Amino acid sequence: MGDCFSKTTMIGWWGSRILGYIVSFLYPMYKSMKAIDSDEKDDDTQWLVYWVIVGFLAMIEGIFGFILAIIPFYFEAKLALVVWLQWPNITNHGSGAEAVFTKYVSPYLKQYGGIVDTLLVDIRESAQNMSPTQFTAALTKFRNSVPIARSAKKVAVSSEQPTVSVK
Repeated sequence: MGDCFSKTTMIGWWGSRILGYIVSFLYPMYKSMKAIDSDEKDDDTQWLVYWVIVGFLAMIEGIFGFILAIIPFYFEAKLALVVWLQWPNITNHGSGAEAVFTKYVSPYLKQYGGIVDTLLVDIRESAQNMSPTQFTAALTKFRNSVPIARSAKKVAVSSEQPTVSVK
């Protein structure tokens, strides 16, 4: 498996993955902790926005990772993107992540944020008032209505005990 992917990366599959984790997560975690301790607000904003964008990218990669992994030099391109997202004052908006947030995320958040907030409150209130049986029924309904959840249902462990016949 690793051999297949090493042909589509400059530094090998493992090397690009390890370097990607260090640059994408370890360094930003350290900088985020430093930002929390500083009195400046700008570094807090930079790293909070970075985590919003990287969280979205991680979600996309989690869903489409099997396709992305076969794209030649995907991990190197992702690494370059992550460095650009982190780089302070690289755009008129600040870091690359702040530019992406300002141009793409913020307009949708302003337009749909109220709807999302209302939906989250409704979900929280409904979940707090559910019995375990109702929760199971809601989960089953969700699994049956969402295509990606239907495929997850096939993997779910059955509560029925297997029967074994001895001859």
